Amino acid sequence: MRHATIRTLVLGLLLVLSSSAPAADEQRASLAGTRTHFSMAEPIEFAVLYKNDGGNAKSLSLEISHSDGSTVTLDVPFDAPAGKSQARMVTLHPNTLKPGEYMARMSGQPKLFPPLLFRVARDEHPLSLIHI
Repeated sequence: MRHATIRTLVLGLLLVLSSSAPAADEQRASLAGTRTHFSMAEPIEFAVLYKNDGGNAKSLSLEISHSDGSTVTLDVPFDAPAGKSQARMVTLHPNTLKPGEYMARMSGQPKLFPPLLFRVARDEHPLSLIHI
């Protein structure tokens, strides 16, 4: 009798867990390289990953915020079938972002993932100011 009760409890728990809501789609952004300091004169590349766990999103938003509060939002298209992942490279052309400190994240990215932090500097090298 006791084995039947434990078995019923285990089967009931498995049924509840398997009938819960499906896993959420995963979306992440990262800088394409290891650098976090850029000049205005160079492109900045982001790698955006979408893992489709049934949400079938057709585009995701990459939000790039300057420390002054201004924000640029880029829609990144995806066509990953359910159960598959897809990555996209997003390139910002030179002089797209003004100088300053930035934070970037996917709009649907959970807050537990830290945002990307990077800096854009003017295209002036200290040595270029020296006249020989």
